[in-house]
Amino acid sequence: MEANLISAIAQMIVSKFVEIKNATYIGVRGYVNEAKELANYVLIADFSWGKAVEKTIAILESLTETDFTAMAEQSGCCNVSGIVYSNKKEGKLYLETGKLPKEGTKARELVLASIRTTKTLAQYRDEWVQQLKNNIDEDKDKHSNQSIAQAEAYERVYYNGKLVPSVKVHRLNKDAEGKPMVHIWAMAHSKDVKIKGEYKDKEQTLEGKQKTAIEK
Repeated sequence: MEANLISAIAQMIVSKFVEIKNATYIGVRGYVNEAKELANYVLIADFSWGKAVEKTIAILESLTETDFTAMAEQSGCCNVSGIVYSNKKEGKLYLETGKLPKEGTKARELVLASIRTTKTLAQYRDEWVQQLKNNIDEDKDKHSNQSIAQAEAYERVYYNGKLVPSVKVHRLNKDAEGKPMVHIWAMAHSKDVKIKGEYKDKEQTLEGKQKTAIEK
């Protein structure tokens, strides 16, 4: 797709991206998200997703029991396996009282489906690593339905006859003026928040706390 089909602002961005040959740091200033947070970002453009995932896997696999113990102590998250629990109030009530909704009802099914068993941080890490490895395998296999759907939905951008790295255009999504929506492929490196957003307090699940602890 030629850049003359894209908005003037996008053309200016595209003209810069065409110069990128390898992973490059770029700055995005004054970005406002849906929560009205205003921030400046530093992004890494045209990076290798596969290499980034492989590096993440290596870091995760290097973590030791000592690391996990420290994570649990610092964050207060669970690092014990075999404890039955539920993230839903109905499930918690069942575990406290032993009472279930009437047999054959949807309510009963939902309560039972919410019952889980805790895992250690190491076990959670192992599952996470396996998921990342599966994602790499799926990415290499270009025959998956998701890969085909994404390939059909997006079109690469050319500027002055050159393929623009890290930029693609969605075939269907349009802006307010009816012009194609430009998507920039980049990895977040850092963020400097200028105005805090209006985020609603959301209670993390047990698994969410474990993932946050490992990510940090």
